Amino acid sequence: MKGLAILAACCAAADAQAEDVVLKSNTDWLWFAKSQVTQVIVNNSAKGCWTDTQAAKSAAELELARGGKKIGDDATTIIVLFASSYKAPDFNFCAVSFTFKLLAPKENHWWNGNLHMSGAAGSNTIIFERDIVLGGQPSVIDHQIREEVQVAATDMLAEAAKEKSAVLKELSSLRDKKLARAWRNWVERKW
Repeated sequence: MKGLAILAACCAAADAQAEDVVLKSNTDWLWFAKSQVTQVIVNNSAKGCWTDTQAAKSAAELELARGGKKIGDDATTIIVLFASSYKAPDFNFCAVSFTFKLLAPKENHWWNGNLHMSGAAGSNTIIFERDIVLGGQPSVIDHQIREEVQVAATDMLAEAAKEKSAVLKELSSLRDKKLARAWRNWVERKW
C-alpha cells in the first residue's frame, strides 16, 4: 500500500491503552524486508521470442542472493517474470513486452509478541514493477531480458532498503520510546 498505512499497536499490560499510529511509509515492503525466502516464477507466453527463460530466472536469483535473500518455493514474496510477444511471420524479428513484478500479501497484520500492527486487508499487491518493450531477434531478446532482470532486481533491493529505512525512521519518532524500540527490533528480525 503506497499511501497511508494505519497501524494499531496494543500493549500486553492490562493497564495499557491502544494507540493508533499513522505511518506514511509503505509497509507492504515489510513482507519482502522480513522474509528470507523469495520465489521466482516465469510465465512465458512469448514462445519463440523469449527462448532462454532460465537465464533470466538465474539473473534474478543471483541478485536476490547477493542481497541476502534465499530462493525457495515456500515463500511469502514472489517475483514474476512475464513476457508476451509478436513474432513477424516472415522475419526472424520479435516485439516483446516484458514485466518484472514483486508480489506480497496485501493483508498486513503484524504481531510482535503481544503488540499488534495492521494495515489494509486484501489478497496480493504489487510492491515493485518494471515494464519494458523490446525488439529484435530472439537471441538479442534473451540477452536484453537477462540484463533488464538484473537491473530491475538491483533496483528492487535498493527500493526495499529505502522503504525499510523509512518505516524504521517513522517508528523511531513514536512518543512511546519503549513501543518504538519494540517495533524497530521486530522489523529488524527475519522470519
